[in-house]
Amino acid sequence: MGGKAIHKELHSLLSEQCTLDTDSGTGLSLPTVISTVPEDVVEDIKVRTCFVSDLQRGLKIQEAKFNLDGSAEVREHIFIDSVAEMLFEQDNEEKSIATLLLDTLVKCPIDTRKVLSENLVIIGGTAMLPGFLHRLLSEIRLLVEKPKYHDALATKSFRIHSPPAKPNCTAWLGGAIFGALQDILGSRSVSRDYYNQTGRIPDWCCLSTPPPDSVYEAGKTPPPLMKRAFSTEK
Repeated sequence: MGGKAIHKELHSLLSEQCTLDTDSGTGLSLPTVISTVPEDVVEDIKVRTCFVSDLQRGLKIQEAKFNLDGSAEVREHIFIDSVAEMLFEQDNEEKSIATLLLDTLVKCPIDTRKVLSENLVIIGGTAMLPGFLHRLLSEIRLLVEKPKYHDALATKSFRIHSPPAKPNCTAWLGGAIFGALQDILGSRSVSRDYYNQTGRIPDWCCLSTPPPDSVYEAGKTPPPLMKRAFSTEK
């Protein structure tokens, strides 16, 4: 969830605001010592030091230090919590992580919105940042008071549940389990050819959804559905 965007923002902030203490001097600008910060170091900085502040951001954050190459230390100022602000700042189209979630709920059937809003599961490595879930809920509760969402959702109850595994590997685990269930995979998936020709994906959650072959134009031979990778029959 926004991991690449955070990495890009962190790269930019490190170059613009960070200073280094080395054997040759202190308070040196990062670009004068190292041309670019390795991606694995950026990931390490994000995981170890970055967090998401609360909505009000009233507390002053103490300066943190991170060993860059053993002989220098990078001083991260207040941006260790501001790097994730880009996820919550609305762009020109008034889009943010919170608005994307609310917009998705608005597109769901009206009788399912309340149930879905009370059963949110947030996954991905970014969701593991300290304070992220609390901030997301605060943003949602603030936005839901606006007319755009207040009338459409008609609910103020939002709950985030813990995933069954670590958030950064839940999607992979779910896909691995689903892919191993060949009988289910065959009836709950379509081939790329089918999607390219129809442009549709059935709503598997709706019992009234017609079979995939019935949504194809009449008189034409429908493309093949997903073929099983192997057969369990003897």
